[in-house]
Amino acid sequence: MSTTTAASIPDAYDVLASLYGLIALTCVVQVYRIARRTPKHVGFFTTQQMFHLANLFTSTARACAFFGRSAIEKTHTINAIVNDGPGLVFLSTYAGLVLFWSDIYHAARGEAARTRRARTTFYAVNVVAYATELGIWSLMAFGKEKWRGDALERASSGTLAFASASVALAFAFYGSKLYVMLREFPEGLTTRAKKIREIGSVTAVCVTAFAVRCVVLFLATGGEAKYAVDVYASKTMNVAYYVAVEILPSALVLYVLRKLPPKRARAASFADEDGDASARAEEADTLRHPLVVDSDDDESDDEDADAMGS
Repeated sequence: MSTTTAASIPDAYDVLASLYGLIALTCVVQVYRIARRTPKHVGFFTTQQMFHLANLFTSTARACAFFGRSAIEKTHTINAIVNDGPGLVFLSTYAGLVLFWSDIYHAARGEAARTRRARTTFYAVNVVAYATELGIWSLMAFGKEKWRGDALERASSGTLAFASASVALAFAFYGSKLYVMLREFPEGLTTRAKKIREIGSVTAVCVTAFAVRCVVLFLATGGEAKYAVDVYASKTMNVAYYVAVEILPSALVLYVLRKLPPKRARAASFADEDGDASARAEEADTLRHPLVVDSDDDESDDEDADAMGS
């Protein structure tokens, strides 16, 4: 192969960065579309917008990291923060999706206490993961020389492996619960089959992705060089890893979320407390995740609600 031909082939990391950039652009478009469709909020984003914004942060950070890899890898601490920080946010983003599923499932079952427990677990896992990573980064930056090096990197990989395992188990648990609950609905419901496919596909892909992430990171805690990720010299491993554990799940969920929330009339008055509560309840319906409520199937959803109530 000639030198000119070889130079014309894009670097694998540049392709990876471009894929992340495409996901980030899709998130921006979706946030804008939702903002134009949903009622105006005072200082608040919708559930979908928060999800897309978190995905936007992760994808943008990854794209910048892979485009600027030559500069980032020169500083050990910055390299760790740039690689592990977006990974933590990605984990929190999808853990938040599972939390939303748990809210729906327990609300349908009238299990308020379990909803509170699920939220407590979600916050606890996130606090532990972020606090541990912040401590590791602080030791890398300011600690004594003997505290730095491979031991801290293995500790960071172990923390992310624990968080990944938690998210994978949560997806498996609540994804299967929602799947079974949807199958219990009458077969005549127009959106039943679609919801079953959405929940089933997202659950399968996300469980697999986070399980793979957990296994790879766990192997990395053993210091095996052949399992190294976030090491730019390990090109094949990095490309396969990020495509499998972040790009594919993101692309699938963005595809499922391509529809917008239904249009709802904004409440006429927020003056009294009852009116405010009523408006917020209506707004909560508006913010329902498309994995549960379709945006373009308002009439069929009304029919489904009547069928479930009968």
